[in-house]
Amino acid sequence: MYCRNCGAELSGKTSLCSKCGSHPYKGNSYCQNCGVMTSEKQELCIKCGVRLVGTVSNSVSTKNNTYSKIYKIVYIIANFISLIGAGAIIYNFISINNSHFISDHIVGLGNSIILVIVMQLIAYSMKKGVKRTKN
Repeated sequence: MYCRNCGAELSGKTSLCSKCGSHPYKGNSYCQNCGVMTSEKQELCIKCGVRLVGTVSNSVSTKNNTYSKIYKIVYIIANFISLIGAGAIIYNFISINNSHFISDHIVGLGNSIILVIVMQLIAYSMKKGVKRTKN
């Protein structure tokens, strides 16, 4: 194993390089497998063919996966709240006929409709966000 920062040969699995003091996989100047010099944006070692650890595309895909999971969670929550709002709409619509204070149920009906619309807009934007992060 070689330090990606300084190219020093390391024994075993060390958490810090004994030559430069950095984490062995934090740099981007040398191949971790054979120690040959690499360029900053290089993803594969030309000499040994190993995928270089800590390249730009690896960190971007990890960040996109995190955002994708967050978008999915918010999407599910927004749809769940929309279902609750839809139930409130049905309840308010049914109970209008059985109430002396119709205005209370109309306000509740309006609030429920607004809740469902807002939650569906959030869910739609989250679904778009998931598709955007996959590209």
